[in-house]
Amino acid sequence: MAREQCSDPGTLIAGGNLAGAKKGSLLKLSSGKAVLTTAATDVVVAVLRTDLDSGRDTTDRAVPVWPINKAFQVPVLMGAAAAADRLLVPDGSANKNGKAATVADIAGLAANQVAFGQVMEAASAEDEVITALAQVVAGPTA
Repeated sequence: MAREQCSDPGTLIAGGNLAGAKKGSLLKLSSGKAVLTTAATDVVVAVLRTDLDSGRDTTDRAVPVWPINKAFQVPVLMGAAAAADRLLVPDGSANKNGKAATVADIAGLAANQVAFGQVMEAASAEDEVITALAQVVAGPTA
């Protein structure tokens, strides 16, 4: 079970309908508002703090998040199984919006890719929520 350890939760305004998004989903900014990540090179700015009601449109409403601005433990929704200690990046695969993938180390980051944390406990399958240490880790520039 994913642990939470953050003294600084907050909210962001949703830039689209995030109804049904799961706790631990990865968020980026689009026009200053929170949307699910869609590409491996997206810069994660926050992690969703709770499951969102699938029947409620969240467009232009505040959603609860943990901002990625210092190192702390957060739950993260995985796009696949993952070993502990790997770096976390947005999963850019089809139908994996808001989910995380991993790379082995900084050398595994693509040009202009930013890792947003590190796996603290292994994930055995897709859609598992694991504990991660959220922190920004920049990759190589193009």
